[in-house]
Amino acid sequence: KPRDLVSQLTLPGETCIYNKGIKVKMGLEDLFSYTCPMNLKVFMKDAAKQDARVPADEVHTKHWGWGKEFRVLAYNPHTSASAVAHIENYKGLREVLGAAAQRLLTSHATEEVLFTYIFHKRLRAVEGVYNKELEVYEPSPDRFTIQLLRDRLFGMFKVTPLVPEKLDATPALIEDEEKRGRIVYRCPKRVSGKLLQLVVFELPRTEEQKERQRVSILEARTIGLASLQQDNDEDGGAADKQESAAHNAAYERILEACVPEYRVLGYNPKTQSRSQVIFPTPAVLECAGGVRSPFLRPFSEAKDPDLDAHKDIARVLCDNLTLIKTRGHDEPQMMVLWSGNKDIPLLASSLIDSDGATNRPVVERNKRGAGRRVLREGMRIGSLDAIVSVFWLPNRQALNEEDREKLTVLRFNVYSTKYSEAADVFVDEAAQRAFNANKPVFEISGAEGQEMAIRRLCHCLDAWTEQDEVPVKTKSGGA
Repeated sequence: KPRDLVSQLTLPGETCIYNKGIKVKMGLEDLFSYTCPMNLKVFMKDAAKQDARVPADEVHTKHWGWGKEFRVLAYNPHTSASAVAHIENYKGLREVLGAAAQRLLTSHATEEVLFTYIFHKRLRAVEGVYNKELEVYEPSPDRFTIQLLRDRLFGMFKVTPLVPEKLDATPALIEDEEKRGRIVYRCPKRVSGKLLQLVVFELPRTEEQKERQRVSILEARTIGLASLQQDNDEDGGAADKQESAAHNAAYERILEACVPEYRVLGYNPKTQSRSQVIFPTPAVLECAGGVRSPFLRPFSEAKDPDLDAHKDIARVLCDNLTLIKTRGHDEPQMMVLWSGNKDIPLLASSLIDSDGATNRPVVERNKRGAGRRVLREGMRIGSLDAIVSVFWLPNRQALNEEDREKLTVLRFNVYSTKYSEAADVFVDEAAQRAFNANKPVFEISGAEGQEMAIRRLCHCLDAWTEQDEVPVKTKSGGA
């Protein structure tokens, strides 16, 4: 009986989920192929359920194909020959389906619909027996081999062309494609002295973020973007100032809802190491220069910005990257220089410490001078490994003590351990405003925000070596 035959072919732990007769294409090339009626059976083995390390609730919440192994058995009634093919896991099932039929996994398609598509579109039968060592089909009377066509499953870090016209006609199969995002910018850049290949992705929005964006666009149309983009420095009455403050708050809410998140992937070709960092929306707003930045204006309009707007933002984000050695990683990891980054540990419980004894080298200690130290760390400046110490100097040209505390100058002492030389760089208030969203360092609220602002200034430093002129010495007398 057919049922008895199926039970005889079923291995321990397997279940027959498909048993039908289908016309299979014989031959790998469609032009020279012909159809041959065969009986196809699919046996499924639940590997995840048998694995005690996998929780039972996780097995039921996943897709039905997750944690399963499939064995395809083809039988040719004309020659009484059979062949077997295997789908090892859920990843293999996705590769067999191909990029064009991934919707069958996410929809409520049954096993019968799914494997019927596979056998009609992705299954080929070849006369002969396949030799894995020689990678050829050896002729054999009344024997055949079945082959399941597969599309390569790329990882989430796959780099594709920016222009859609350059993409291949066949869509690529990418793992976690909905979390991967869209590539908006790619460039080589030197980060903390190391040359990296940087790729910037615009991350897709969640349903909640899409709803916030929709509400913000409606709000923008209601109050009018022209009034939001006006110059708020003009003098006006109390009513005008109150209206301007309301517009500013609405404009900020619109940007927070419309500006996407970005992910930067960095690859070091010298060490073949890869690192990535995610810019949340608050970090994008801060690194771009605040809500009044011209880079953010295209995102406040009631339409999606073009690719050039994303490229401008991506260039700014790449300028705010640094490499920091972290525990558990052999290579330095990329970090974001912004006030909300909790991954970079604070150097001390308080940002500003008092003057005290130091065990620094004599050259560096002699160049310390006046001021209170606010940061000290070893980092790479340009092409040199250096110890950077930052000191807080009140502006001596201020008229009174109150203004002297407000107007501050930062002194950066860069000491090279290789050459035992040090150099000082003074950064006044105007330069601090230029690199920190139009705010001096000590006007930023919170010690963490001030420290991130100082680190951002350290990231902008550059150092190099110059050859000193050595006088030529000559010997007098004969030699």
